[in-house]
Amino acid sequence: MIKQAEDNYKNYAFLSLLRTCDMLNRYLGLQLRKHNITPSCFGLMNAILSHEKGKTPSYISGWLFRSKHAVTSLIHALEAKGAIKQKLDSQDRRSKCIILTKAGRKAVAKVMPTVKTTVENVFFSLDREEIETLNGILKQLRKALYKGINSHIGNKAARPPVKVSRTPQVPPKRR
Repeated sequence: MIKQAEDNYKNYAFLSLLRTCDMLNRYLGLQLRKHNITPSCFGLMNAILSHEKGKTPSYISGWLFRSKHAVTSLIHALEAKGAIKQKLDSQDRRSKCIILTKAGRKAVAKVMPTVKTTVENVFFSLDREEIETLNGILKQLRKALYKGINSHIGNKAARPPVKVSRTPQVPPKRR
């Protein structure tokens, strides 16, 4: 009986988190639509911005936990808009790095006030301590998920070790 209650408690927490993630993604999508950008495209642009020298599509795929095909589609869409471009990787001439263009940096800078407002709207009811607790819990869950994903796929597509920013990156101003 106790085991069943514990399982139900975990199941409820899991489903609640899943629903919250879906709602958050939907809300962010509605906010970003004002700028004609999807959460996936914003995530890709932020991932590139987080790595000033650019990263390969494979690296970005691991960073975003998206298939290479999905990332390639996003890259082509953003490239068509002039937001990103591909250049040869200075460390491996066989690979290409994805970097933001000036237009891409402007697009991210333009959308950041909307993202900031979205963050404020989502977290308005939590104080700093609650947000820090939430961040700690989410970090624990990500560690468990990394292990689960890697054990399932045999470490083939382990997420590259990167420092993840707590907030979306704001592009530095160019002189």
